[in-house]
Order: sequence, then C-alpha cells, then structure tokens
Amino acid sequence: MTNPKKILVITGDYHPFPSANGVCLDQILKDLYYRCGFFSVVIGITKSGGSVEKEYCSVNNIAAREEVHWTHNLISNTKSIKKVYFSYPLDSYNKLCEVKNYCFDLLEKEKFEFVLCVQKPANASYIGLKIKGRYKEIPVILYELDSLVDNMTNYSGWKRYFKHRNIWLENRVRKAFDYVICLNSHAPFYSKEEYKEYRKKTVYTDVPLLDKKLYMLAQRNDLNHHQQMKFLYSGTLYREERSPLPVINLIKELGKTHFVECMFYARGSNVDIVIAESEKNQSIKYHDYIPKEELDSCVASADFLVNIGNAYHGMVSAIPSKLVYYLSFGKPIIHFAYDRDDLCIQYLKKYPCSLVLFCDDSVEVNSEKFVEFYNRVKIMLRLSFEDIEKLYPENTPQYTTELIMSNYRRNR
Repeated sequence: MTNPKKILVITGDYHPFPSANGVCLDQILKDLYYRCGFFSVVIGITKSGGSVEKEYCSVNNIAAREEVHWTHNLISNTKSIKKVYFSYPLDSYNKLCEVKNYCFDLLEKEKFEFVLCVQKPANASYIGLKIKGRYKEIPVILYELDSLVDNMTNYSGWKRYFKHRNIWLENRVRKAFDYVICLNSHAPFYSKEEYKEYRKKTVYTDVPLLDKKLYMLAQRNDLNHHQQMKFLYSGTLYREERSPLPVINLIKELGKTHFVECMFYARGSNVDIVIAESEKNQSIKYHDYIPKEELDSCVASADFLVNIGNAYHGMVSAIPSKLVYYLSFGKPIIHFAYDRDDLCIQYLKKYPCSLVLFCDDSVEVNSEKFVEFYNRVKIMLRLSFEDIEKLYPENTPQYTTELIMSNYRRNR
C-alpha cells in the first residue's frame, strides 16, 4: 500500500507476545489497514523492549513496566511498597516519562490522523492524557477493553485501598479524550448518573475476535467415527480464580466408558494440579503456553473446546476474549460455570453447539449432561461462519473498526 495514512497506538503487551487485549487489538489493526488503509505505529509499554515490523503495523516496545513482588498478597520489598504507594495503577512515572517523550518526538516528526489508547494497561490511558494535553488538535480515542472502575479484580486484596486512584484516572481520561469505545458488558455501569456528561462520546462494542481464517483452519471433525474424544483448554489457572478439577473429574468419569483426552495449554498457580494428574492419568496432558499459530492448529484439531468461569462471584464483568476466539472455530464449546448468573451462560445461549456445566454439580450429573450433548452434536450440521457472524455481529473486527472510522470521519 502506497503512503497509507498513519495512526499512533498506545498499548501494553502486543507483538511478539500479545496479551488477551493485544490479540483483540491485532484484529482491529489488520482491518484498519487492509480494509480502511491505515497503517499503525504501535508503542507497547512492556517489561522488555524490542521492535517488530508487520505489513500493517510497526511495533516499538519500551521497557517501562515493573514487576511487583508479592508474598501471600502482601508487598514483600521496599521497592514494591514505593511503586504501589506513589504510582498505582501506573508504573514508574520516570519510565512513563520516557514513553511520553518518545511519543512526543513521533508526533513532531510524522503526521498521525488520530491516537488510539488501549486500556488496560492504565499506562496507555495516562500517556494518552499527556498527548491530548499537548496536542489538542489530534483526536485521541480510548479503546477500553478493561475498565479501571467496573472491574472487581482491581478491588481485591490490597488494591481496594487504592480504588479512588482508578476513579480519578478514569474520570480524567473520559473528560479529556474525544471518543470512548467500551465493551457492552460495562454499559449498565456507565449508564449511571455520575457518567452522564460522557454519554455523548461513549459507544459500545464487544470483543472483536471472530476470525474466518480460524474457521477455515478447523475442518469439522467426524465425531461418529472418532476413536477418541479430544478436549482442549487454553488459558490461565490461578488458585484465586479457577480450578482445573471440574474438568479433570469429568474427563476421568468419561474415561470409564469412552476414549478421551484433555490437553491443557495453561499457566498459573493451579497448573500443578494438572501436572500431577497428567503423571498418573494418560487422558490428561499438560503443556505450557505455545505461540498462537501453534495453538490455532491445536484448537482446530480438537473436538471440544473447554472454558472455565471465574470462581469469584461478580469478579468478571466482561465476556472472556477466549470464548469469542473459540466461537471462530465453529466447534462444540463446554463452559464450566461457578455461578448461575455467569455472563457466559447468557452469551452462549445463542450458540447451539455449546454446553454449560456447573462446577458445584456432581461429576455424575455433569457426565450425564455431556453424553446427552455429545449424542446431539455429533449429528448436527456445523454452523457456517456467516451464521456465527449473524449471531454475534459485534464480535467481528469490522464492527469496532466502523466505530473508530465514524469518529474519524466526523472529526476531519
């Protein structure tokens, strides 16, 4: 593409090791380039630096994030105490100053149509504030994939003592930025009276991870002629949030009458349960995280894709991006829920090839539900990708991209 228009993007972990938000952002930047003709210059605020060049974007990662070391949820060293006390929810002001100056230099040297700040991390919003303070003529958009305030994880443990800082930063950002794109799950919260003044500049969307390439990669497995049922889980397993035991117990129960295998691609404090079980049970397999391209191939060859809800009631205020990623493959999805009001339950009701199991039900009950589900889905026709898009239109990258472009056209 000859001389495409440029946008400046401020985010956290993107390429080469994207976070969940980074994966979402990648879909948007691809669509902005290939469909709308915008090349992205991405500044990643990360733990380590490095540069990556893509056809649709260039990435410069700046090492400005610092680890906070914990021991049983207590701050364990003086450096961490200072970091939390003086700068939370941001990282070191000195290092963020380096990021700010780097962005200022770019804005002086090149023409950018607008700035897109992806939250979390809060660092990205903070840099956007600094940019808007100096370059008032440049539109700055907040793409809020994670809310600072409508997010219970920000109020657990020691973080509850710093709630006022999240509120302060969020209000400053909403007041200063030109446009705010939020997830649908946060709409009830931001409809409150205290956010009334920001309503005209706020729009809502969903996680933009429906990807036809993944659908094409995943040819339908013929469950009628399978010698073995293959389950796959990918994601984190932390003791405070989710346990693999409901999944492991189901696999062991099914293994009494079926040939089954469950592969966990996971990290976190609860993976030791999976590792211990894999050493004595051939049906359970464990692997650390692998590159996304490899994971895509593994997911494409699985029969059932497993998602586990959050153990804390009310902890999750948004649909997990992984669930939308799973939908792209058009395969059966098994969701393990801790609560009857889990957001994923309502979300999956539209998808006919899904099953919700509850972690507090007995393994016999869950096994019986699964067998009924298995007998049903093995004779079902696979939904076309177009049908999935119709069920979840706001999960297409194009939907969010159009929101960004409509704001751009309005401000030209």
